[in-house]
Amino acid sequence: MTKLIGLFADEMKAEEAINALTTAGMDDIEFETISRAAEASDTAVAAAPTLGADRGAAVVPVAGNLFSSWSLDTEEAEYFRRNVQNGGVLVVVDVDDDDNLPRVRTILEESGEKVAVSS
Repeated sequence: MTKLIGLFADEMKAEEAINALTTAGMDDIEFETISRAAEASDTAVAAAPTLGADRGAAVVPVAGNLFSSWSLDTEEAEYFRRNVQNGGVLVVVDVDDDDNLPRVRTILEESGEKVAVSS
């Protein structure tokens, strides 16, 4: 399984990507959204409770150390963490079929600011 991580400026841009993912008809993907919760401390991040919730997105609370658990280099993980703390939203997509990776990546890149791959 490969994980694609897309960074979006705000919930509206992330929602555009989620809509595109859900209408693309790929059955082998699961996704979750991660954003800074209003009540979270400066070092904590939580999954957005409403973004994508009506579309079957996994919504799970996550701590700031989540970024270090992905197979990203330290600088890239820090970039994502810092952007989420400053209001950005991540859409994390698990793709089982590698044939769908280019399509998912294109969808994330169309409205996102940065996309990374973690396997």
